Amino acid sequence: DLTEIGFAIYMLIREAWGESQNLHREVKELDAELQPTFIQPDWRERPTAVKEAERKIKSLLRRYGKANGKTIDEIDDLFEKILTGLE
Repeated sequence: DLTEIGFAIYMLIREAWGESQNLHREVKELDAELQPTFIQPDWRERPTAVKEAERKIKSLLRRYGKANGKTIDEIDDLFEKILTGLE
């Protein structure tokens, strides 16, 4: 029920921070929000689409990280790993 990109984001978060009750649901919601962007073949070449995707991913990481006691550095490190995985 997750797209390939959504599943990659889910696995990176789970690998780094472990599983929680809400992780799958939150990533599924993020995946649904990003779906219109990701289905466009050239989305990585459009700066506004990339920034919008980054903003939504960072928002999820901040919310999820804060709820699970993660530091800003841990959130930023995972954000960078996710961005690298999207390239």
